[in-house]
Amino acid sequence: MKTKDEIARRKLGLPKDRGELIRKDCQHEEAEQLYRDKGIKAEKLNARQVFGKVKGDTPNEELLKPRWCQQKAPEKPNAYTDGSLRHGRRLVWALGAAGVWWPERSEDFVSPAEFEISYCQKDEGGLKLYTALPGYGGSSTRTELCAGILALAADGPVHIATDSRAFMDKALYVLELCRRGESPRRPWGSHKDGDLWKVFQQFVEAKGHHAIRLTKVKGHATEEMVARGEFEEKDRKANAIADAAAKKGNDMHGEGTCKVAEWFANRHQRYVNLIKDIHNYLIEGVKIKNELLEEIRKSKDPFPNQSVSGKKKEKKIVRCVAKESLQEESGWKTLKGLKNEGGQSLRRDINGLLSRLEVAHPCEGEFGATWLELYILYKSMGYQCAAQWSKEKAKARPSMGAHLKAFKLEVRRVAKKNVAEEDRSFFKAGEKKGYALRRLGVSNHFATVNFKVKLAAEAQRHLDKEVLRAKGGKLRDLEQQASGEHEVESKELTTKNKTLWSKTVKRLPVGLAQKLLEEKLQQTEECQSRKAREAKKAVSCRLHFRRPPARNLRLPEHDNTQIVYVKGKRNCTPAPRTGEPLPKLRRGMLSAKLRDRFSHLCIEA
Repeated sequence: MKTKDEIARRKLGLPKDRGELIRKDCQHEEAEQLYRDKGIKAEKLNARQVFGKVKGDTPNEELLKPRWCQQKAPEKPNAYTDGSLRHGRRLVWALGAAGVWWPERSEDFVSPAEFEISYCQKDEGGLKLYTALPGYGGSSTRTELCAGILALAADGPVHIATDSRAFMDKALYVLELCRRGESPRRPWGSHKDGDLWKVFQQFVEAKGHHAIRLTKVKGHATEEMVARGEFEEKDRKANAIADAAAKKGNDMHGEGTCKVAEWFANRHQRYVNLIKDIHNYLIEGVKIKNELLEEIRKSKDPFPNQSVSGKKKEKKIVRCVAKESLQEESGWKTLKGLKNEGGQSLRRDINGLLSRLEVAHPCEGEFGATWLELYILYKSMGYQCAAQWSKEKAKARPSMGAHLKAFKLEVRRVAKKNVAEEDRSFFKAGEKKGYALRRLGVSNHFATVNFKVKLAAEAQRHLDKEVLRAKGGKLRDLEQQASGEHEVESKELTTKNKTLWSKTVKRLPVGLAQKLLEEKLQQTEECQSRKAREAKKAVSCRLHFRRPPARNLRLPEHDNTQIVYVKGKRNCTPAPRTGEPLPKLRRGMLSAKLRDRFSHLCIEA
């Protein structure tokens, strides 16, 4: 049975497995012969796994260490080290090698440690040592470190001249550790190239830190630098020979390995270029889209040709326009079918608000009231917040947008359930589209309803002040801005965050919006007086078991009667006047404060 991967490959015209794709693209016999010689089965491996097996693993055997040296290191360099790295842009395909040049040294003095890890070649005036680096990945510093280990493998004192500052700084740190007889604070396994640094420390301890010295020389110095006296000619030539020895060490990987590495690196680079072109194409598309959207936005800009350039960004300044009073117009009506009924507190409050509004359809070319203005009017009359705050501290507080969304949803529910059929057209979306709050410098869109509200001029100015405050205006300028005598910055009124805004909306002062406010104040005063009377009559007592609940106790208006228990029926006797059952009240059931007041109502135990 074919797998989904095989079916997809067949439909796309791809080979059945990855190994076939590698063999098809490689198109040279050296790779096939290389796989056969190393016993690599590329059918079920990806490119990185194949190349890792081609390079081979880092040997884990214990290396031979150099002999102890009692002599001190010479003052001038006697060993020049260098590293070579091919295809270094992608370290996974990198081939590394190391080389050492010993001036005035004979081939007869090669130590066993050098013979184990390197190849040697006698040249005019000295000895070349070079080797290839196995293992997955590589870096230039790792090749320099390998060259330093190769230099330490020689018998006798050594003064290493390297052109790598990174290798030299870390090597001096290791020498200082060996001089103190300490170990690094972190194990070598947690360091970069820690496997080779551990070998470097072992070689330093075996040879002796006093017999090792390091010097920094310029890599790839030119004859002009030597002519200016910046470097010596012998150091330039010695470093060039060490570099040639390292490049020769790279050839020790084998011709087939080098070709496969070059093919993998080129293929990876072509893939990177393809992805880069795709990203550039997408970025160009996004730029073109943004330019088109910017042109559309400018064509619909509610405040054209009113920009003032600032230090950071371009600002637009507009003059606030106060909304004219709507008291003298005709055609106002009260919504039918609404009642101050019980039920949910939010629905009850919205019923109370809508039942007190006088509304009318907007004239042609005129905006209706926005949902933001309706919610500010709702909060200005002292009603509760639309979105309830969660008691759990982990949950986010409702934002300004959440309050508007909850208010809009509940208003539509009330209109659908309670408002008369002839008045439901008021709650449709406003016919005129555009920026309803443009007169206050708000540059974004707010949805409107299909009616306007009858308000006094001072009440309308109060709503404008709250809109400007929500937009972020300065408190000292709100009064002038709301009256249309001040210029304001045009910007968006965002509804995100602003979790405390709904609780900070100021209430209408006394005397504004007569019909809206007088009934609300009267209802509030009646509610407060009723609660005060109930609190005055409430009796709080500490009773034993089977005591009547305090919320069910009340004092009758007539005298010479016991406290009436309205709902309880256990252990009760009929009342002579009211006909309601009475509980048996004993003296021990009352607290010390209540005994003096109600002791005459208690029965004997």
